[in-house]
Amino acid sequence: MSPEVTALSVAVVSPVVPKLAPPDSFTLNGFADAHTAKIVDFGLAVFMEDEEKVRGEVWGTPYYVAPEKLDNKPEDFRSDIYSLGIVAYEALRGSRPFTGETQMAIAMAQINDAPPALPEHIDEAVRELVMSCLAKKPAGRPSTALALA
Repeated sequence: MSPEVTALSVAVVSPVVPKLAPPDSFTLNGFADAHTAKIVDFGLAVFMEDEEKVRGEVWGTPYYVAPEKLDNKPEDFRSDIYSLGIVAYEALRGSRPFTGETQMAIAMAQINDAPPALPEHIDEAVRELVMSCLAKKPAGRPSTALALA
């Protein structure tokens, strides 16, 4: 299991909901054969019991926000799986899947557009997994962060 997935899976079962996980939320440390990842930025996290208070508010960089959040629909841990999928996509392709001239254009692309395909030289299973994380509807995403391992 990747360290990022381990960190995110622990976070999503805690009473703190991360809300989104852009690349700079993680730090990687390599020591000999052991690699660790830490989520270092919970600046946009909210306690589960407070989640209703912030419904309808959009925080953070629109590049990493799940479509349901942008469309003011209910969200859950699969919104964070979407954000992690964006991070994985960006790491594999070298660019974000959704861009635009304005934050509104980026948000509309997140809601409406399919992400461009990942390059063919990337293993098909990896491409399929990352693209499943980017499903527009949460039900189409992996059911747990551990499923990404």
